[in-house]
Amino acid sequence: MTRAGQAVVFAGQGCQVRGMGAQLHEAFEVVRWVYAEASEALDLDVAELCFTADRRLHLTEFTQPCILTTQIAAFRAAQEQGLRPVLFGGHSLGEYTALVAAGVLDFAAAVRIVRQRGALMQRAVPVGQGTMAALLLDDIARSGAEAEVVAAGAQVANVNSPSQLVISGTTDSVEAARLRLARALPDLTFVPLQVSAPFHSDLMKGIEGPFRAVLEEEAAAFERGGAAVVTSNYTGGFHAPDTLLDHLVAQISAPVRWLDNMAALGRGARRVVEVGPRPVLTKLFAAVGTEVHMVGSPDDVVALRRRPGATLGDPSFLTDHGAQLAYVIGGLGWGVGTAELVQRAASRGVLAFLGTDGVSEAAVHTAVAQLQGALSQGAPWGVSVRWRADAPEQADALLEKVVATGVRHVEVSGYPGLTQALVRARLCGARLDGQGRVRPGCRLLAKVPREDLASRFLGSPPERLVAALRAQGLLTPAEAALAPRLAMADDVCAEADGGGHRLGASPFTLLPAVLYAREAAVAEHGYAVRVGAAGGLGDPRAVAGAFAMGADFVLTGSVHTCSPQSAFGERVQDRLAAAVVSDFAPAPTVAGPHSEPQLFLKRGSLFVARSHAMHRELGADGAEAFQRYLDEALQRARATVPDDEVDVAIRCGSALGAFNRAVQGTPLQSWQARDAEAIAWFLMDGAAQILQGRVEGQTMG
Repeated sequence: MTRAGQAVVFAGQGCQVRGMGAQLHEAFEVVRWVYAEASEALDLDVAELCFTADRRLHLTEFTQPCILTTQIAAFRAAQEQGLRPVLFGGHSLGEYTALVAAGVLDFAAAVRIVRQRGALMQRAVPVGQGTMAALLLDDIARSGAEAEVVAAGAQVANVNSPSQLVISGTTDSVEAARLRLARALPDLTFVPLQVSAPFHSDLMKGIEGPFRAVLEEEAAAFERGGAAVVTSNYTGGFHAPDTLLDHLVAQISAPVRWLDNMAALGRGARRVVEVGPRPVLTKLFAAVGTEVHMVGSPDDVVALRRRPGATLGDPSFLTDHGAQLAYVIGGLGWGVGTAELVQRAASRGVLAFLGTDGVSEAAVHTAVAQLQGALSQGAPWGVSVRWRADAPEQADALLEKVVATGVRHVEVSGYPGLTQALVRARLCGARLDGQGRVRPGCRLLAKVPREDLASRFLGSPPERLVAALRAQGLLTPAEAALAPRLAMADDVCAEADGGGHRLGASPFTLLPAVLYAREAAVAEHGYAVRVGAAGGLGDPRAVAGAFAMGADFVLTGSVHTCSPQSAFGERVQDRLAAAVVSDFAPAPTVAGPHSEPQLFLKRGSLFVARSHAMHRELGADGAEAFQRYLDEALQRARATVPDDEVDVAIRCGSALGAFNRAVQGTPLQSWQARDAEAIAWFLMDGAAQILQGRVEGQTMG
């Protein structure tokens, strides 16, 4: 695992304080939603428990759901300000908060689970018969302290840092340990803890069976595939999906291996953020030389406030996709958009799609597996599927296989209409969340070049296609019943002329038309789909124009072909970095009547002229020869040193020429500095500053 992005951590029982979350509740609407959802799940006023002098706050049955709710409330508020962790960890109870934050466990189910966990833990040992204590001593692991604890009949409950252990046991055994330690290690500090039970000891084993039944009852609330980004207190490493529930059960009576958890998080993240009522884990990380940023108050949350570019677009886009920007790197076909580009962007909070057009199915599946192994659950990435008239069945087949691998974000383009595969991808796995909202099986972003196609994706899945899938047993009755409540896409992107494809529509006519189509869909169906803009967006002014016209997000492609993560060779990159807007022209990419003209760099290459000549001369009968010529020319573009630098196909749109002009005199003038996220932030920050300048100018006027 490479070190990239942030890790977020949550403390366990003992971090609670009276009034926790009250200021956040007053400051942020999302916090009020979280407390309301927890209250509904428990049939209990969680806000009142946390904010007032209610004595139940210190009873384990109530303490645990109150802490989890307050932590998730603060986390949601921090997310709105741009916090996008890639790894998650929690200490004891905090492990459940981490699972919720990572999207592995439904929040409403989590508060129910930990309330029952707390009740079971409290009943495991009569009050007053069990206790815990913290032991503080430099290099405590080699001090012999643990041997003294065991000899006294107590157990190590937490391995928290190189200088701190927590022990647990009966009241008598912990007192015996205190006396033995005082004699053997006079420099050791012994701190009794104010807890109501001897957690993480063998005295808890009797509740493992009942607690397993609690977890099995809520098993449907777990998305176990994402567990690999959450640390396990039981093992010290990261969870494995198939052992998640077993290890949560075992955690109750086993030691918390927090020192190992900190090491695991440190290997995978560059920055650690603690979220909760007060700093607890921050001190433990400091003991291993890791600085932690604390987020617990409204001021802490506001301090995370986003860069200018992150203020543009629809905030729900950021939440739904786990992104920092309302910005998309569309799928770049013909092998140009590499898995490395997607990984780089997604690990830094930029939504990116893996291009599959012109790529073998085997290569696609290899790239998907690479991304699933490298990126955290919830990272903003997906796969692009393009429908082609010369092979109409291939897109649906690829879509079904990609979704079957667990990919939950898909970009589709080129489709002339809706298909069973699109409807199935949307509805298979669809469910209601804890607040009664429909969650789709797969999030779809549909790129459309016409208003009528936009209307199809803005509406519900057609009844005839839903019925056909239901009849074939490809949808359950519950999934089919959700169809009228769900649009065909989460996002519809008006894909205008000016990008890699020659589509004919102007962005100044297409985007407003799609926005009008959305208004009609809202009037008919009652829900709104986000609408974005694509095509020719290579300059901050163009991006600002898209948002000023009403776009909820923007999608780019060509500007990312010239970057260290692109598959183009260095010689080609040098040529692309020097290109201007007029250096691009359309060329055919398929022989015969189904040809789709796409834009290529014409400066210094004869490919555009030769491909047109071959297309005219060979016609449909020469499809094989034309395809061979195209493949060879495309392959040369990806070579470090092409064997023929004149007959090379460099697929790219004129937006790159605009970008080259915009970055002159900046570090991004060099293509070697154009990492995926750097390009995105340059365009978005620049657009935000332009729009803010216009607003301030109008205000001053």
